[in-house]
Amino acid sequence: MSYETFRNPGKYFSLTFEGSPQERVAPHSGETHWWGGAESQNENILNVDSANIGAGAVVDFWTWYFIEEGWDYGFVEAQVGGNWVTVPLFSGSTEVTTDDNPHENNTEGNGLTGTSGGAYFVDEPEYVHLTGTLPVGTTNVRFRYSTDAGYLDGREPAFLLA
Repeated sequence: MSYETFRNPGKYFSLTFEGSPQERVAPHSGETHWWGGAESQNENILNVDSANIGAGAVVDFWTWYFIEEGWDYGFVEAQVGGNWVTVPLFSGSTEVTTDDNPHENNTEGNGLTGTSGGAYFVDEPEYVHLTGTLPVGTTNVRFRYSTDAGYLDGREPAFLLA
């Protein structure tokens, strides 16, 4: 996605939009996915119907993300005793979430940031398979994409779940 800013274009002007009205990233499987949005300074949440969660339950999903590294974060959260806690996520045996908090935007810890499947602004994102063990006492699960007030010029950040 790209955009232009017009300053004083006059009383009348016209715009022509070209391109596909469809998503830029195809779902990993099936026909749909959840897109966390591209707004600045926002909290986008996907609540998951999570009745009857057993002890040691595992959240298991595919994701594609290009998240402003160190500034914006994606989270999986579990509600335990009425409080939301973040869940560490793994690709195989490697933890992919971080507790690093360089700009005070990852105070909860266990945040996803950067580029899925590669180096930030070096590699194109790719779908990765992630898992996380939910804490004992989990009653609800949600995905949250949290962004700061700034934005990236030239690339649209995204957090997708398949």
